[in-house]
Amino acid sequence: MNSRNPNRRKTTGSVGERRKGERRSTTKQYELKLHEKLKKGRLETGAMTLYTPKVIKYAQSFLKEKKAIIEVVKDIVNSFLDPSRFLRTNSNFKEVQELYSKRTADDIISSGLIINLNKNDPNFGTHLIHGCIDYATAITALMRVLNIPAKFIRLYDHSVVEIDLEGKKYILDPLDRDKKTVRAVGAEWVDLVRLAERDYGYAEGLDAHDPLVGIYNWEDYKKFIKGSKDRDSDFH
Repeated sequence: MNSRNPNRRKTTGSVGERRKGERRSTTKQYELKLHEKLKKGRLETGAMTLYTPKVIKYAQSFLKEKKAIIEVVKDIVNSFLDPSRFLRTNSNFKEVQELYSKRTADDIISSGLIINLNKNDPNFGTHLIHGCIDYATAITALMRVLNIPAKFIRLYDHSVVEIDLEGKKYILDPLDRDKKTVRAVGAEWVDLVRLAERDYGYAEGLDAHDPLVGIYNWEDYKKFIKGSKDRDSDFH
């Protein structure tokens, strides 16, 4: 005689199967229901960093392999240094001025171009423009697509991205002098920010066109650094 209770609720799948489902990789968690999260506007974005189909597609292309999310971040940042994906232009000074802070994340990713001042241009010695604002704009948008909070940061004449990933902060900068394109925030960074705030100029926001940053074009960039100590860095 079968003593099983016919009214007993049946369970679906074994314990092992249920546990397996619970052990999804960190990357998979970001991938699941991505479009639904974007539709809900979970992460605010700016005019230059909108969630366009091309931006979303580029970000999602890095989720195909099962990797820890920090490795995905590194792959995305370093992809901008891959000449098969992005080429740096050899623009003259006038072209650089016209395009400065006017290209959206979609423009940058769609074109595969980073605006770079030709080293033979007579203005190169004064304005070493290597495309940091393009890098920061595109990377900021891509991080938010992956549901990673990201801030566009301007320190005097250089742009970088700060992300908050699982409780830790990182600075993303393809032009980092030490090749540390993804760097955990530490005392050195905090000191640099304090110095920039005090002497050189510092701003952070959704992107360069956020009023908190206010760099809409070349003239705004010049206004931003006006009054700062007389110096010139390697990047703009």
